[in-house]
Amino acid sequence: MAKRYSRRRNDGTVEYYDSPEEAQAARRNDFYEDIAARFLLAGFLLGGILAYVSIDVFGFSYWPKAAQFGWVVAGAVGCAAVSAALSKILYKILITLLAIGIVFGIGMLLWAWL
Repeated sequence: MAKRYSRRRNDGTVEYYDSPEEAQAARRNDFYEDIAARFLLAGFLLGGILAYVSIDVFGFSYWPKAAQFGWVVAGAVGCAAVSAALSKILYKILITLLAIGIVFGIGMLLWAWL
């Protein structure tokens, strides 16, 4: 009888795999799905705010209220879709910038103390 690997998903269901590599790939996919959901929410909020600000900046305030609302919703949904689609790349860039900032901060502290 072959050895089986199982794991519990975030939603409570149990999945079974034939190899540990498949189980690890499933864990990685779940992690990136969670990251994509967070970037989706952040992109939705940021896109809505930017679209709302663009109404005043570019002089679209004479548009009817329904058109302004449509502009804000379209901006929010568009930015959410783009940020969710690029979530792996954005996550890696964010982590890289964080690591660079930490190293730079430690270097600045050491430079100031020496």
